[in-house]
Amino acid sequence: EDLKINLIMSHFACADEKDHPLTHFQCEAFKKIAGYFPDSRQSLANSSGIFRSPEYHFDLLRPGMALYGLNPT
Repeated sequence: EDLKINLIMSHFACADEKDHPLTHFQCEAFKKIAGYFPDSRQSLANSSGIFRSPEYHFDLLRPGMALYGLNPT
């Protein structure tokens, strides 16, 4: 039977640091890898990523600390 991948997910390491170069690098790497799974949903943005850029919003967003009123940026 074929394996169906439902979700491709990663987590930003440095999105809470404004303009950290790793954030853009991670996003580009995520897009490349997720491209191999076109039928799968994608999730990258944690609280900081949600507020940093709509570019980081894929199918699912994962607010964590923002749910508790903390400023993730």
